[in-house]
Amino acid sequence: MQLRVESRRLADRKSQRLTGRQEELATLAGALRSRRDRPGLIRIPGEAGVGKTRLLTEFLDLATEIPDATVVACTAAERQQGPFDCLTSLPPLRELVGPGGLMLLVDDLQDATHRINIALEQLLRHSPRTDITLVLAYRPRGVANRLLAALGGAQAQWDVDELPLTGLGREAAEELFPDHLCGRHQMTLHQESGGNPRYLHLLMSLCRGAGCRGESLLRTDAEIPVERAAPVLMDLDRVSDTARLVAQAAAVVGDTFELEVTSLVAEMDHPTVLVALDELLARDLIRPDSVPARFVFRHPVVRGVVFRTTPDGWRLGAHTRAIDALRSRNQPAVRIAEHVERVGGEGPEHCAALTAAARAIELSDPDTAAAWYRTALRLTGDGSEHRERRRALLSAVARGAVLTGRLGDGWEALRRRDALVEAGADADAGADAAVAIECRAVLAQYAGRYTEARALLHRALSRSGTPEGDTRLRLALAATSVWDTGWEWSEDALLGAVGSGDQMLQSLALAIHASAALAKGASVTAGRSADEAAQLIDRQTDDQLARGLDAVWQLGFAELHLEHLAPALQHFSRGVALSKAYGQWQSTIPLLVGLGTVHLRQRRLESARSHAEQAIQLARSPGCEDALAMALTLRAQTALAEGAVLSSLADSRAACEAVTPDSPTWRHARLAQAAALLAHGEPAGCLAAVLDAGGGPALPELPMWCHARAYDLLGRSELSLGHRDRARSYVARLQAAAEAVDLPGSAGVVATARARVADDPAEALAHALEAINAGTAGDQVLEVGTGHLLASRALLALGVPAGAEKHLDAAEAVVAGSCMRDLAVWVRELRAELEAATAAGAGAPEEQFVLSQREFEIARLVSQGRTNRQIARQLDVSHKTVETHLGRIFTKLNVSSRAEIASMVGRSSVIARPRRTAAVR
Repeated sequence: MQLRVESRRLADRKSQRLTGRQEELATLAGALRSRRDRPGLIRIPGEAGVGKTRLLTEFLDLATEIPDATVVACTAAERQQGPFDCLTSLPPLRELVGPGGLMLLVDDLQDATHRINIALEQLLRHSPRTDITLVLAYRPRGVANRLLAALGGAQAQWDVDELPLTGLGREAAEELFPDHLCGRHQMTLHQESGGNPRYLHLLMSLCRGAGCRGESLLRTDAEIPVERAAPVLMDLDRVSDTARLVAQAAAVVGDTFELEVTSLVAEMDHPTVLVALDELLARDLIRPDSVPARFVFRHPVVRGVVFRTTPDGWRLGAHTRAIDALRSRNQPAVRIAEHVERVGGEGPEHCAALTAAARAIELSDPDTAAAWYRTALRLTGDGSEHRERRRALLSAVARGAVLTGRLGDGWEALRRRDALVEAGADADAGADAAVAIECRAVLAQYAGRYTEARALLHRALSRSGTPEGDTRLRLALAATSVWDTGWEWSEDALLGAVGSGDQMLQSLALAIHASAALAKGASVTAGRSADEAAQLIDRQTDDQLARGLDAVWQLGFAELHLEHLAPALQHFSRGVALSKAYGQWQSTIPLLVGLGTVHLRQRRLESARSHAEQAIQLARSPGCEDALAMALTLRAQTALAEGAVLSSLADSRAACEAVTPDSPTWRHARLAQAAALLAHGEPAGCLAAVLDAGGGPALPELPMWCHARAYDLLGRSELSLGHRDRARSYVARLQAAAEAVDLPGSAGVVATARARVADDPAEALAHALEAINAGTAGDQVLEVGTGHLLASRALLALGVPAGAEKHLDAAEAVVAGSCMRDLAVWVRELRAELEAATAAGAGAPEEQFVLSQREFEIARLVSQGRTNRQIARQLDVSHKTVETHLGRIFTKLNVSSRAEIASMVGRSSVIARPRRTAAVR
């Protein structure tokens, strides 16, 4: 029987602090209130820490609100550890049943003794009274076989339902996050905990807020709160001393461990370890791995707690034994490096193992790789004979710091490297020097110092170096310029990358070249380069793509500027997932901003804001000002779309303050500030901000893809100031810029701009209808909504309130369907004007003109802004035929322009002659 879900409102009210379990509470409440023909059984399986006991505790509180309910909670564990008394201490069931029946909650079924198992088995096999509901909570592993068999056969006499508890979803888990949680932990905790509340709270307690590095449980030096680790340690306390020692040895060995190595680390013989492993398996502390004779802890957090609570001295010796055991079995350096890092010790073999292991994982796990490089550096001698090796290690540390976003560590490593270079007489050249130069330039760029970054790269390229290093430096130089000036450098970078044979370098060069070409207005060339880059990137595996995540976000932005939203969304989404999985946190920021911008264009404002918030959290560290300004700009644009003008002003101002005009990000932030100023009723401020960002009316300091937006803001500002002629001049520049770039969405932007500055309402209506048509064809909801509003205003001015109301209703539907709160104010204002005009009796009916079916069809297409050639193609007639029909239309309607035709069609002043039926003919 399916349990009825009742008392949902009561459950939601009582369980606000029990995140993510409202459905389960409501189901239990419904079972308590239902009347059955048979006894009820509710099974609640769930992993350790998933919240079974908490659910039962909350339900006990909830049950006090249900009249005549008798609810008793207990535990099947005789060594009672939780909030409930043991089952054996309860009186017989017949004495517990109240007037409304009995619901018996039994927790910790996996810890039941033999006596309790027998009692529960008898209860399940021999049906009790029908007014009893039995709720059993347990871990899936550890329940006695005879009791599992009784549970499996209970359907014959019980109404059975199951409420499996799994990890919390991401949204529910995020409700538990404290305010001080750093950006990296916000993005990783749900995945690392699996949504398990116990593990989630433990990992959250390790975060140190501002300045936190987001380190793992194994690597962080933060103290583990005893109360958070206690439940895991209690499981460990329930096993024998031998099994506990084997668990500690296993935690030292690694994420996976095998019998032989664990035996050597624990210093025990195989039979003893096998018995201990069986005991740990029975307690569900460990589980078999997919590879035979290999095991894993039930969760990485369990391994981390066991590892961190192992005595330091014994653990140091265990790592030494692990090194010997792994080396004797010719295990790869990656497995040995973790133990070498913990043990330390001098010797070239240790440095070689750490360096080789770090090189193998520096892109898949750059944080760990950087730690191993630092350890190798510490173990390397200070003599002059080691200077070259130390320089190379410091360059590697700097590269890891750039990837992981630890920018301060990167500058410190480069400073130490400079000191070594100054102290030595040998030349600083080769791949190692190119890496250091590139890291220094990228760090300067992250701080918003683009001129400094270019100067560094120019100096480096003027010297001789390795071909691969030169290619990387040319790409880095081109990357500093695609949103700014000096775009010709991308051609040189592209040629160098093509000759390298490295597909990731080629895709990066093509992506940069696409943005650079579009910045100059060459949209066809830009589209071709973007398509080629996409083909290369889409062929790469995740491991290969992790070598060049900068190519992914560069391509995503190129596609975004080209208005190829679907592939941009695909590439940004894949890039975000990979940057999180591989710990390349610095790349995560532009990827999140790009993903949020795509969602903003699609009017998915809640998602856009969420991505902006995550990017801001990750970018809040010294030396990351450029990325912070980028993320703040996205949040400002999202706030403006939401109608939160003051928030948009605050964020755009903060973005402008974060960086100087040396950064192109400053110009984009300034444009966002200009839009917010205009929405706030400050057109003069908007005008000044746009000209400031663009470097004058010709906008020489902005890429071409920004020109349409900038000229639109300038035109609207001048119009608000009453300067209609100036506004028209900017609209003319807008049209020229749109034609030069020739992007799909430009037609709608031009049409709305022309509708705004039109003197004649009929002309404004024609352009507004053109904007609606272009926006609909290009899936540009902003242009569609704006076009409907402009059409409504034009029709209102023409005295046609019925047509104005039709377009206003359409605009309102677009605003409601796409969260366009920035247009909602305009809708309300226009609605008030329309109601006032209707109340005043405006819009008396006028004479209607009758056209033939073909003439009416052509007039309607003219009102949509179609040219004669477009109309001829659509109707499959000749261009001459369209001209002949238009001449008749001009005569019949007594008009002299296409705009007047559009006005009359919009006012419904033109109708088509009905088709004659066969009987009439």
